[in-house]
Amino acid sequence: MLARQMWRLGQSKALEELGREEVGVNGWGGGSAELDAVMSGQLDATVMRMNDDTGVAMAEAIKRDLQQKAVPVVYSGRFNVVTQYDDPDRIEKLKQHAFRYSD
Repeated sequence: MLARQMWRLGQSKALEELGREEVGVNGWGGGSAELDAVMSGQLDATVMRMNDDTGVAMAEAIKRDLQQKAVPVVYSGRFNVVTQYDDPDRIEKLKQHAFRYSD
């Protein structure tokens, strides 16, 4: 994951060096490095995954399996688009929600 984030941040730097600021760069996942890059303008946007929602779903699936109940085979939690134009307070609230159990 870190390598993927560094690659995206490297793209932003390379585009800046080439004078190609009209090319937008987005992230996918919304980890701390990506959110910092969005807030500083290095990334235009990211799709932020509500990470802890996935952990809760996995725990519920394990519980259902132990109870010998049907277990869903696909799960996708909520995502939120975050852009460099968003209010930092909104981004912070999303970050607190996304990592409310794991932080």
